[in-house]
Amino acid sequence: MRGAAVPCLALALGACARAVDEGPRDAREAMTQWVRCAFDGVGSTPPAPALEGALRQALRHDRGAWAVRAGRCESALAVRGETPACLRVLRDRWAEMLPRAQQPTDDPITLDVSVRRIGDAWTSARLRCP
Repeated sequence: MRGAAVPCLALALGACARAVDEGPRDAREAMTQWVRCAFDGVGSTPPAPALEGALRQALRHDRGAWAVRAGRCESALAVRGETPACLRVLRDRWAEMLPRAQQPTDDPITLDVSVRRIGDAWTSARLRCP
Protein backbone atom coordinates (compact mmCIF):
# COMPACT_ATOMS: atom_id res chain seq x y z
CA MET A 1 0.00 0.00 0.00
CA ARG A 2 2.72 2.42 1.05
CA GLY A 3 4.73 1.67 -2.12
CA ALA A 4 1.83 2.79 -4.33
CA ALA A 5 1.40 6.07 -2.45
CA VAL A 6 4.92 7.28 -3.25
CA PRO A 7 4.52 7.17 -7.07
CA CYS A 8 1.07 8.78 -6.79
CA LEU A 9 2.47 11.61 -4.70
CA ALA A 10 5.36 12.11 -7.12
CA LEU A 11 2.92 12.21 -10.03
CA ALA A 12 0.74 14.79 -8.28
CA LEU A 13 3.71 17.00 -7.43
CA GLY A 14 4.99 16.75 -10.98
CA ALA A 15 1.61 17.83 -12.34
CA CYS A 16 1.61 20.85 -10.03
CA ALA A 17 5.06 21.87 -11.18
CA ARG A 18 4.04 21.56 -14.84
CA ALA A 19 0.87 23.61 -14.27
CA VAL A 20 2.93 26.58 -13.09
CA ASP A 21 5.20 26.31 -16.15
CA GLU A 22 2.28 26.08 -18.61
CA GLY A 23 1.26 29.74 -18.30
CA PRO A 24 2.16 32.23 -21.00
CA ARG A 25 5.83 33.13 -21.14
CA ASP A 26 5.40 36.50 -22.84
CA ALA A 27 2.77 39.05 -23.82
CA ARG A 28 2.24 37.63 -27.33
CA GLU A 29 1.60 34.17 -25.96
CA ALA A 30 -0.81 35.67 -23.40
CA MET A 31 -2.70 37.40 -26.21
CA THR A 32 -2.99 34.13 -28.12
CA GLN A 33 -4.28 32.29 -25.04
CA TRP A 34 -6.80 35.06 -24.34
CA VAL A 35 -8.18 34.90 -27.89
CA ARG A 36 -8.42 31.09 -27.72
CA CYS A 37 -10.18 31.32 -24.38
CA ALA A 38 -12.77 33.92 -25.33
CA PHE A 39 -13.48 33.43 -29.04
CA ASP A 40 -14.05 30.65 -31.56
CA GLY A 41 -12.95 30.68 -35.18
CA VAL A 42 -10.90 33.89 -35.32
CA GLY A 43 -7.37 32.48 -35.33
CA SER A 44 -4.62 33.32 -32.87
CA THR A 45 -3.99 36.97 -33.87
CA PRO A 46 -7.12 38.25 -35.58
CA PRO A 47 -7.49 41.84 -36.76
CA ALA A 48 -9.68 44.01 -34.54
CA PRO A 49 -12.76 43.88 -36.84
CA ALA A 50 -12.75 40.06 -36.73
CA LEU A 51 -12.42 40.12 -32.95
CA GLU A 52 -15.24 42.64 -32.61
CA GLY A 53 -17.41 40.61 -34.98
CA ALA A 54 -16.83 37.42 -33.00
CA LEU A 55 -17.67 39.27 -29.80
CA ARG A 56 -20.91 40.67 -31.22
CA GLN A 57 -21.89 37.26 -32.57
CA ALA A 58 -21.22 35.59 -29.22
CA LEU A 59 -23.29 38.22 -27.42
CA ARG A 60 -26.21 37.69 -29.83
CA HIS A 61 -26.04 33.90 -29.91
CA ASP A 62 -25.88 32.83 -26.26
CA ARG A 63 -24.96 35.77 -24.11
CA GLY A 64 -25.16 33.98 -20.76
CA ALA A 65 -22.97 31.04 -21.73
CA TRP A 66 -20.43 33.31 -23.41
CA ALA A 67 -20.29 35.64 -20.38
CA VAL A 68 -19.48 32.70 -18.10
CA ARG A 69 -16.78 31.49 -20.50
CA ALA A 70 -15.35 35.00 -21.02
CA GLY A 71 -15.28 35.69 -17.29
CA ARG A 72 -12.57 33.07 -16.94
CA CYS A 73 -10.40 34.54 -19.69
CA GLU A 74 -9.07 37.69 -18.03
CA SER A 75 -6.44 35.66 -16.20
CA ALA A 76 -5.05 34.54 -19.59
CA LEU A 77 -3.65 38.06 -20.03
CA ALA A 78 -1.21 37.55 -17.14
CA VAL A 79 2.39 36.53 -17.71
CA ARG A 80 3.87 34.82 -14.66
CA GLY A 81 1.12 36.25 -12.46
CA GLU A 82 1.33 39.88 -13.66
CA THR A 83 -0.27 41.68 -16.58
CA PRO A 84 2.39 43.22 -18.84
CA ALA A 85 2.12 46.98 -19.39
CA CYS A 86 1.23 46.52 -23.07
CA LEU A 87 -1.81 44.38 -22.09
CA ARG A 88 -3.18 46.45 -19.21
CA VAL A 89 -5.54 48.54 -21.34
CA LEU A 90 -6.94 45.38 -22.96
CA ARG A 91 -7.40 43.78 -19.54
CA ASP A 92 -9.09 46.93 -18.21
CA ARG A 93 -11.43 47.22 -21.21
CA TRP A 94 -12.28 43.53 -20.85
CA ALA A 95 -13.05 44.00 -17.16
CA GLU A 96 -15.31 46.98 -17.99
CA MET A 97 -17.20 45.10 -20.69
CA LEU A 98 -17.88 41.85 -18.83
CA PRO A 99 -20.42 43.23 -16.34
CA ARG A 100 -22.30 44.86 -19.23
CA ALA A 101 -22.31 41.58 -21.15
CA GLN A 102 -23.57 39.68 -18.10
CA GLN A 103 -26.62 41.88 -17.66
CA PRO A 104 -29.78 40.44 -19.24
CA THR A 105 -30.84 43.86 -20.53
CA ASP A 106 -28.52 46.58 -21.56
CA ASP A 107 -28.12 49.76 -23.47
CA PRO A 108 -27.07 48.57 -26.94
CA ILE A 109 -25.04 51.74 -27.53
CA THR A 110 -23.05 51.28 -24.32
CA LEU A 111 -22.37 47.64 -25.17
CA ASP A 112 -21.30 48.56 -28.71
CA VAL A 113 -18.92 51.19 -27.34
CA SER A 114 -17.46 48.53 -25.03
CA VAL A 115 -16.96 46.15 -27.96
CA ARG A 116 -15.20 48.87 -29.97
CA ARG A 117 -12.97 49.70 -27.02
CA ILE A 118 -11.95 46.04 -26.84
CA GLY A 119 -11.07 46.21 -30.55
CA ASP A 120 -9.06 49.40 -30.05
CA ALA A 121 -7.24 47.92 -27.05
CA TRP A 122 -6.51 44.76 -29.04
CA THR A 123 -5.02 46.81 -31.88
CA SER A 124 -2.91 48.76 -29.41
CA ALA A 125 -1.67 45.58 -27.74
CA ARG A 126 -0.76 44.05 -31.10
CA LEU A 127 1.34 47.13 -31.88
CA ARG A 128 2.92 47.62 -28.45
CA CYS A 129 3.65 44.10 -27.23
CA PRO A 130 6.99 42.64 -28.22
